[in-house]
Amino acid sequence: MTAPSGGAVIQSLYAFPYPVQQNNGGRPEGGAHKAVLRQRGPTPVRLEFLLPWLHSYPDADKACQLEWGFREGFRVGYQGPRYRRWADNLRSAKEQPQVVHDKVAKEVALGRIAGPFFEWPGENLMISPLGVVPKKAPGEFRLIHHLSWPEGTSVNDFIAHEDSKVVYASVDDAVRLVLKCGHRAEMAKCDIQSAFRLLPIHPADFDLLGMQPDGAIYVDRVLPMGCAISCALFESFSTFLQWVFVKISGHRTVTHYLDDFLFVGTATSGACARALADFQRLTQQAGGPLAPEKTEGPLALMTFLGIELDANTLVARLPATKVAEMLEFLAMKMNRSQLEGPTGITGQLRLAKREPVLRGARLGPSERDVRCAVLLNSERGMSRPMRDTSAMVGVAEIFTASLAIYSNKPDRRMIENTI
Repeated sequence: MTAPSGGAVIQSLYAFPYPVQQNNGGRPEGGAHKAVLRQRGPTPVRLEFLLPWLHSYPDADKACQLEWGFREGFRVGYQGPRYRRWADNLRSAKEQPQVVHDKVAKEVALGRIAGPFFEWPGENLMISPLGVVPKKAPGEFRLIHHLSWPEGTSVNDFIAHEDSKVVYASVDDAVRLVLKCGHRAEMAKCDIQSAFRLLPIHPADFDLLGMQPDGAIYVDRVLPMGCAISCALFESFSTFLQWVFVKISGHRTVTHYLDDFLFVGTATSGACARALADFQRLTQQAGGPLAPEKTEGPLALMTFLGIELDANTLVARLPATKVAEMLEFLAMKMNRSQLEGPTGITGQLRLAKREPVLRGARLGPSERDVRCAVLLNSERGMSRPMRDTSAMVGVAEIFTASLAIYSNKPDRRMIENTI
């Protein structure tokens, strides 16, 4: 079988000799062998189980990509020059060296990262920075591989936009499933564990995924979260898994967003519980582990993609915790640097505007007018800071009061907010 399109290997244009931490001039005990870089990355996914389904999958191109990827390794679609490049880590990684060490050590133990190498393991290895970002849970962090550095010549800059485009399911899709199953419908959800890391990388692309957490060199061998094509590749796999699930179980009221799956069934029918059990069985057979702590249901009240779906009252609402977070956020962010951008107030307003609960609101005319003006400005962006911060506080109070209305109106029907 020939490899799907995704970018040919381009020969090195440059070779800059950067020093690497040495240890007595040789490979020390515990150092990695270069031979591991001639083998595709590891994966628990059982291709032999998937093959019959892949051969009957309606999307033949995706089936070919998935079969070849799990057999030989996935290509990341890089179409730029390959040359030796060193990169310093982000400040967040330098401030949390133990977190970086522990994260990398875990991946090395699983075989998903190769290293340490105390000499350059390849002529064209491109090293990109590492960073650390906090998770929602206190004291927990996520390791990021900054493949968008440096701007203009990064790994991601040479991955075609067409290859990384993804069409996701939405909360609207979940709402329609609940409406289809009716009053007091039952919902369950589960999450595929280490989602992107299930997809092995082809050895020809290892030279794009270098890192240096402690001065020694390491190479990622599985799909990283920071790669532009990662979401598109994994979404292809999860869409295929959903298709297999429907074929096996006959349960059609299911949707997913990347690694998050939602199952809906009519009240007291047991269909939702059976669907969850069938999917758990499928992933066990296919080799894609689920995160047990993220499996919930069947329940009539479920949060999916940040929206609380209440099948008892047929209401879709912002969770109370999210409203409280936005109230606190809007109260804090009052200067120009905090007003603008995806993490500032305008970013939060855009996020809230995308929530289906912010459509069809029953607000008074003046409140509605102000809310629309705020959202319009959030789409246009703010070209200068607001001189009168009290005006911004007033807008924030009206806006967050509107959010509270959505959260506290039990008679608000889902269909009024989403369709």
